[in-house]
Amino acid sequence: MTDIKDTLLRYYAYANAGDWAAWCDLFAENAVVDEQLAGHIEGLPALRRLMKNGLVGYAAFQNVPERVLVSGAEGAVLSRITGRTHTGAVISAPVMNYFVFDAAGKIAYMTNVHDTVPFAPLSDPANREGRMKKRILVGLSEWGYWGEELVGPLHAFDAAGYEVTFFTPKGKRPVALGASLDPSYVDPPLGRSVTSQENAKRALELESSGRLARPKDLSRWFPERPYISSPTYLRELEAYHSALAERQSEIEAYDALLLVGGSGALLDLVNNFRVHDLILAFYRLGKPIATECYAVGCLAFAREEDRKSIIRGKHVTGHLLEYDYKEGTGFVGTDFVMGPPPYPLEYILRDAVEPGGEYHANIGHPTSAIVDYPFITSRSTPDSYLCGELVVAVLEKGLRKYGWEA
Repeated sequence: MTDIKDTLLRYYAYANAGDWAAWCDLFAENAVVDEQLAGHIEGLPALRRLMKNGLVGYAAFQNVPERVLVSGAEGAVLSRITGRTHTGAVISAPVMNYFVFDAAGKIAYMTNVHDTVPFAPLSDPANREGRMKKRILVGLSEWGYWGEELVGPLHAFDAAGYEVTFFTPKGKRPVALGASLDPSYVDPPLGRSVTSQENAKRALELESSGRLARPKDLSRWFPERPYISSPTYLRELEAYHSALAERQSEIEAYDALLLVGGSGALLDLVNNFRVHDLILAFYRLGKPIATECYAVGCLAFAREEDRKSIIRGKHVTGHLLEYDYKEGTGFVGTDFVMGPPPYPLEYILRDAVEPGGEYHANIGHPTSAIVDYPFITSRSTPDSYLCGELVVAVLEKGLRKYGWEA
């Protein structure tokens, strides 16, 4: 029989990591659970359905065992639950769980006993409304994002009532490229302005709103991939994968990922391994991943251990060759202005989707946006609002294909 104490400790470790699939695996197929808040549950399939979305009433949750007792095939654990609801209410209460194990070491029966008063905030209607809001993680370069490529999707997300969390590679406040805030700026390839007065105003208002002031720091959130030539490579690799497993569980709290375009993305998003690992976390969970303009390049370089791009066989769009500057590609915070971008994104995308996929330039068409689930890709600035609308359609209406024919 599996060591019962070890199983009990894993029960709490999996719950605290948000790994509800592994948590459910500890139960027998015909398990019975009498949970004081959730009620009577019979059978592992019913338990899996209940825990599919985790503890949705909580914004944060921990259940720490304080005393573990085992006697034969029975176990009892005294623990303390601490948590925070979506409305900010704090929960703290002692809990006693009683377990019965079957001959295979699986949990055949579990019940718990606790005071229900501390858990009352979970039933607050405002908390139920808060937990229903979809959460979007938005990544921005620290070297300059294009204003409309952020305000366009944000317009759709805010209208849908979504909660948006921003991150940057090192936690610095993102800044819009000056050209993207200037309606008089003439885009060299197109020979006309690509920024309307309205979008310039929206971008400037966002810049001054404080909404972007404290983005998540990706470098502190996701681990660094170990250097292959390191003398302690194997130990570092084990620690890296352990940290990634923790981050993977945290990504379950988000419904979609958006990476915003602009020239800055070329410097600190596209070939950033932490960004790749973040994309892979969403990809493994089957959650939508949206990218705009130059940021579509992140998808080409996000690769599993087989080193093949995750967009192979997929249909995508992205910044096309004809839209690349001949000169004048610049970045915020530096005097360095290069000629064209350091690489033609179109070529990279065409190669990454083969075999079986296709890059769609849609040259001559005013917009170009593609949905080939889980990917939503948009070509450039004029597609920003459409990109946001497509993310909403994917989340709310189950859209899986848009903008291409097999």
